[in-house]
Amino acid sequence: MSSITAPETLCKEESEKRRFEMHFSNLLDTSSGEILTGVPSVTSTRIGGGTSDLLITSATIVSGVSTPDSAVRFWIEDGTNGRRYDVQCNAGTSGGQLLEGHGILSVTNK
Repeated sequence: MSSITAPETLCKEESEKRRFEMHFSNLLDTSSGEILTGVPSVTSTRIGGGTSDLLITSATIVSGVSTPDSAVRFWIEDGTNGRRYDVQCNAGTSGGQLLEGHGILSVTNK
């Protein structure tokens, strides 16, 4: 399992189906018990233009290492060797925030 933390670039091979997480614990007001809520959405765009050919599925809220309900976990498959993608994750919170996170994914055949 990999965690996405901008500006780090994560990699996967074309044939892989991999699980990733995007963490939001540093954006939550944990002193008031704020957590992620609702149904998160995860999408991607191809860096440099064109249509993204990533398949992103099963976005769910999960507990972080020390903070409950503070991360979004999802699966990514497909993609094209040599291309880079901006992966965007949107999630609401119990405190009324709408958070957006970004990570960079590079597809490569090692």
